[in-house]
Amino acid sequence: MDIVRSLVKLLPYILVLVALVILLKQTILKKGNFFDVDQILEKYIGIFKNKSAKMFMFKIYILLIIISGGITYIKIIDKDLIDTITLIVSVLTTAFFGFVPILEGLKLKTENAKKEKNDTNSLLMFEILLNTVILILCFVYMFILPEDLYSITCEKELIFRILSFIIYYFVFILLIHVLMILKRVRLLILTDNE
Repeated sequence: MDIVRSLVKLLPYILVLVALVILLKQTILKKGNFFDVDQILEKYIGIFKNKSAKMFMFKIYILLIIISGGITYIKIIDKDLIDTITLIVSVLTTAFFGFVPILEGLKLKTENAKKEKNDTNSLLMFEILLNTVILILCFVYMFILPEDLYSITCEKELIFRILSFIIYYFVFILLIHVLMILKRVRLLILTDNE
């Protein structure tokens, strides 16, 4: 009987998780033209064509997994932190949308500069997609977060730790890419002024 009660208490969390998985599956499928997630991901992966760039990003992603795991072990995301993350991600999304017309306005002459511009645009689209995923995760987290984080049961703590890890990981990926975008945009602007 206790197992049934535990499952009934976890049912809303399971339903949200199933709905998110179905939504993710529908956005990645190539059948519809509503979402271009698959194209955004293909273009993002295409940025790292040579082996050294792929290896560098692989190492960065592994390090971010380790950092996210450590921070999740230290602190589960609480209400104040989720509010801060949501605010920062919203501001960055606006900034990324602002970069798109700046890139389109650049009159680049060389093929290499034009390729850099396309790669930077692909990176911006990936960042906007990542921001959207982070915001969705943050909203889900806010809805299931209890008033007192210390009153959660062991089953729920595992869910909050997993969600915290995923949110931390995506935020760190976002921050690493912000540095890449700033570098690329600065170089493109310098190239345009020559």
